[in-house]
Amino acid sequence: MSGKTTRRTFLLTSVAVASGIASSAAWQQNRISASKERSPITTAMPERQLGNTGVSIPILGLGGAGKTPLSWGNHDAEAVAIIQRALELGIRYFDTAASYGPSEKYLGKVLPNYRQQVFIATKTAARDRDGAWRELERSLKRLNTDYLDLWQLHHVSFEQELDTIFSKNGAARALEEAKAQKLIRFSGITGHHEPDIIAQGLQRYPFDTTLVCINAAD
Repeated sequence: MSGKTTRRTFLLTSVAVASGIASSAAWQQNRISASKERSPITTAMPERQLGNTGVSIPILGLGGAGKTPLSWGNHDAEAVAIIQRALELGIRYFDTAASYGPSEKYLGKVLPNYRQQVFIATKTAARDRDGAWRELERSLKRLNTDYLDLWQLHHVSFEQELDTIFSKNGAARALEEAKAQKLIRFSGITGHHEPDIIAQGLQRYPFDTTLVCINAAD
């Protein structure tokens, strides 16, 4: 691959070959052209702007983890049914991660038919630039899309992780490169139990979104 060839071009070609389509341009038109998509999602629910993205989305989304078929292997029919039902109910935000088992693959079976109407978010647990790139490439192929609406750093828990992420060869470099190549629209940081670490991350980099756990019982 020549120096002038971007990862975007490489990924488009790879997905096209994997899909059995003759050219990446034909694949892209087939997947992205609004005229070839399924009927628009019409069920409405209240919307809010997502972080600093400027994008308004419904207040409920569908997550790909947890004790559901969306993260279980060999549950294609059940997972696809859940995703299709979510679309029927007006959900347009779909959140998954490279580490959520076959979740990305299941979403990739349904969402390409609605690509212009949905907001796809996934995550990487890699803290280094090369590892993050490998996960991004796999996520794009499994989700059957040539770009992500949101790519997030997954479960950042320690200050040492932040130091690695923002080092010369850290994952933040992959975020910048992927955004420059239009493989991702927005970037985010997520955490489970360490709000002070997430706050530090937000102070060190202009992430578009953050994702944290909030228990209604708390």
